Amino acid sequence: MAIGVKEIIKLGEEKINERFNLRGGKSGFAGEYVLGFLPEGVKAGGFLYTNKDTVSLGVVVSMKDLRKNGSTYSFDIIEEFAEHPYIAPMIEGGKVEEYSAHLVQEGGIQGVPKLYGNGYMIAGDAAGFSFSNGLVLQGMNYAIASGIAAAETAIEAKSKNNFSEEALAAYRERLMNSFVLRDLLDFRGDTGRHLERHCAQGHSQGHGRSVRAALHRGQPAEEAHIQDRHGCPEQERDEDL
Repeated sequence: MAIGVKEIIKLGEEKINERFNLRGGKSGFAGEYVLGFLPEGVKAGGFLYTNKDTVSLGVVVSMKDLRKNGSTYSFDIIEEFAEHPYIAPMIEGGKVEEYSAHLVQEGGIQGVPKLYGNGYMIAGDAAGFSFSNGLVLQGMNYAIASGIAAAETAIEAKSKNNFSEEALAAYRERLMNSFVLRDLLDFRGDTGRHLERHCAQGHSQGHGRSVRAALHRGQPAEEAHIQDRHGCPEQERDEDL
């Protein structure tokens, strides 16, 4: 598990549009940041996105690392993030209106259950569609995309008055044709070690960019492997999803 800490900062719509070069309406800004390996090996990532008249700023930190460390606290990490020279100018003059924290499932393909059956489909967090280990922050995008896929499948099933497992298998096909399951299949395996090697070499630490491109190994999803709990390669049975 990881812990997510978020501040909602009031800036005003006009100031947000000017500061983030937005045109108003439905336009917005979203950034994902690699905070890297903090003291004692604590892994953390950050995010910032605009709302209509507020900015959401937050961090996701590995709970395991925090417990092991015992001297680094999530509330200190978000304050240091907010004061970073790259972030501070974007929220300057804002007022914190909300402060919240909650547990975030790290997710991964190993935690995804069977996604459909007679009369049901599972989407979003309930389906384990997240991958947030502190350095990678993926979740809301999977929830939205899987919800759309489930809705499209339900509409199709209703038009045929057929909600059988066979009919709802189209849901999994839609997910496989989207980034949701393909991402999770790409991320599986030695992702943690890959991230550690990548950041230790200084390629992504503090660069303020998504690590998605750096993680993609360029291999077809069906050829990817996972590691079992003993560290031994084990082929994922995609038909079980």
